[in-house]
Amino acid sequence: MLIKAESFINNPDLYEKLIFIPKEIGESIANNIFISISKKFFSQLWLILSVGVGNGRIDRYLIKKMLDENKRFVLVGIDINERMLKKFKSVLYQMQLVPLKVKIIYEYKDFFKEFEQAKYNSKNSVLLYFNKKGFLSEIADLERMNFDLINFFNVISQFNKQEQFGWKKALTKGINLLNKEGMILLNDEIGDFACLDGNFSYLNETFTFCEEKLMFIKLCYKFLNIMKQIQIKNFQCKSTDLEIMLNWLEYDKKFLKIYNQYFQWEKKALTSHEIIDIFIRWAKDSPMKDIFPLQERYEESLENKIAALKNDSAIPQKLKFTQGIGIYIFKKENEECPLIKLKD
Repeated sequence: MLIKAESFINNPDLYEKLIFIPKEIGESIANNIFISISKKFFSQLWLILSVGVGNGRIDRYLIKKMLDENKRFVLVGIDINERMLKKFKSVLYQMQLVPLKVKIIYEYKDFFKEFEQAKYNSKNSVLLYFNKKGFLSEIADLERMNFDLINFFNVISQFNKQEQFGWKKALTKGINLLNKEGMILLNDEIGDFACLDGNFSYLNETFTFCEEKLMFIKLCYKFLNIMKQIQIKNFQCKSTDLEIMLNWLEYDKKFLKIYNQYFQWEKKALTSHEIIDIFIRWAKDSPMKDIFPLQERYEESLENKIAALKNDSAIPQKLKFTQGIGIYIFKKENEECPLIKLKD
């Protein structure tokens, strides 16, 4: 059946290949994040928490930037996917970043001990905490830890599928872990490729409480029809809960937006088969599969339509896309603080 296609979450190498940020873009984003933090936080040691760190698409470049600038830091990454953490560790070794200690940790007592030791170690540390229960669970409590920057990069939609308003619980937990004048980083996927890049979080609010599961099937058909008509560039999915989160931080929690910038690039051309396969894989991953468990008869219908599309000679061999990321940084302290504008 259609949904037997392997998901991205279980294939870090495929995720790394298709869902990546070009090196020059990643370094530019990291440089701007570094400058934004440096202008507002003057501690000799930076304590950073990356929630749902995955394969460290942004973190790897921020780590490199901090090392290049001789900045002392401890970066903690927490994730429910051990394969992704191992991939992140492998990527850091491939980048030959030194001096740097990278360790995957499986028990909280060991995690807390390593964290305390890392703060007083002369070598910078990346501690990757594998936690099956996830950031929202009590077992993942980090109350005895505090951080200067908490990075919620491409993870908010995962909280929404666990419970209603999961994003608010996650951000509240993050706020409670911040040091004075601490910062929170959020992002938004933009560009033509956003819908394929996992940016389906708008579905959580639109359809989560809709009993008619066929709505998801209709969305699939809409996507495929757009593919058929070669109008993919008009199919831009943006998260509706992003603005809700940004307003909640700024007006309810009195955080100040100190940085906002968008980065966009042209993605390598993909074949129609690759595009369809990407869509299928995302349909299998959370939060999609948890919100919309496809009934077998719908799976079969969709599978037949995809098979017909793959054999359609009218579809061009290659399609190009734009891909992009919007970065937002909010500061905890309620004071006059001008928005930082930096060059790409």
